Amino acid sequence: SFGKSIYRMMKPRIDAPTIVLDYSDDFSVELIPCYRDLSGRYPRLLGPACHVVGATGNWEPADYDYDAEFLTLLNQSADVDGRLIPAIKIIKAFLRNHGISIKSFFIEIVCAQHLPNVLRFAKLFNTDLGHARNLYIILDKLADGLGMRLSFQGSHTPLVESGLSPLEELFIKSRLKKLAQDARTLCNTFNSTALMDRWGGFFGSPFPQGEM
Repeated sequence: SFGKSIYRMMKPRIDAPTIVLDYSDDFSVELIPCYRDLSGRYPRLLGPACHVVGATGNWEPADYDYDAEFLTLLNQSADVDGRLIPAIKIIKAFLRNHGISIKSFFIEIVCAQHLPNVLRFAKLFNTDLGHARNLYIILDKLADGLGMRLSFQGSHTPLVESGLSPLEELFIKSRLKKLAQDARTLCNTFNSTALMDRWGGFFGSPFPQGEM
């Protein structure tokens, strides 16, 4: 078709332009040029079309809209009830505070794989385990997930890795296991005013006080 001939003629450059927005708090956003692939190479019966981006001299799928929709629908499902996204944000903040640089998308996939079942269990028994227990569960699952390649079910996005080298993964895995154990110990400690101070010191700043 006409569209397919255009796709074959286009040759992406490895140094394709990327716009990086750096903020004063060390937060940054990368804007990467892409286009929606309507050639049928990445078929989907229902849902958004897959995007492709230039990578290492070739076109690579990047299923941005599907991945975002998958996470949003999971968060909005009746048994999860909007609690997944806040939990992911808290976990990312905790890792930033501890200087642990794991790919953001990798963290989201691990959370999406494990937290919904925890949240469903809590809702089934009409209770809220709180962000603190979510934190130690995901820290433990993140440690177990290092070295794996993950994706959302049904996504055309290539499998995602942690972004760490094998040596870094070995070191970070040990740290995450220790942090998970420390978080679990705090969770099982009798609640008191002093306990919140301990949580604040453990979590780092900004601390979601009153929400743990």
